[in-house]
Amino acid sequence: GISISLLVLYVLYVYFQLFTHAALFEDPRAAPEGSEQVQPAEEILLPFSGAMVWLAGATILIAYLSEALTGAIEGTTAQLGISDTFVGFVIIPIIGNAAEHSTAIAMAWKGKMDLAFGVALGSSTQIALFVIPVMVILGWIIDQPMDLYFGVYETVITFLSALIVSHVVGDGETNWLEGAMLLFTYFIICFAFFFYHHDPTRASPADTLTSARLLAEAIGKQ
Repeated sequence: GISISLLVLYVLYVYFQLFTHAALFEDPRAAPEGSEQVQPAEEILLPFSGAMVWLAGATILIAYLSEALTGAIEGTTAQLGISDTFVGFVIIPIIGNAAEHSTAIAMAWKGKMDLAFGVALGSSTQIALFVIPVMVILGWIIDQPMDLYFGVYETVITFLSALIVSHVVGDGETNWLEGAMLLFTYFIICFAFFFYHHDPTRASPADTLTSARLLAEAIGKQ
């Protein structure tokens, strides 16, 4: 039920972004309507049909390479004694999102921060509201037990990470010190996951609710 609700929310988000409030996601530095400034015409490299063919081919190739890469990582981590939690939270996201990371960094280097944030936040939103719910639903269809319970430690780390980033970028301004703080926060989380080994029997959903309540009370006192 929660996964279906998240999918519906993702559809509403896409509709909001593309149709009803598309102006909120446009570049504010673009020339307004009626302005005499002429934007240079962009060269069309591929027609729509050709772009779809290339996109489908790239998707199939990436799916095959991802499967091979995941299998290789599993064998390597088993030999080195690295935990599955570290692989799932650190290694695979870095490798799997390398193209998006490079795009966001390149756009930020060119001063296009709106596009850089759009790439980063769009990827996170797509994973949280689309990919994970789809995986849960597909697991239910093929009789492979999957749920949205990720454990207390993982849930708290994810929540705190989102909270820290929200506070840093909430004012619409940033500087190199805030970027360094975010990088070191990420390194600390990576080190924590390297030494953390998830035990599914260690905590129950009731423990998760208790931890969430205590965390909310601590934030409320601040």
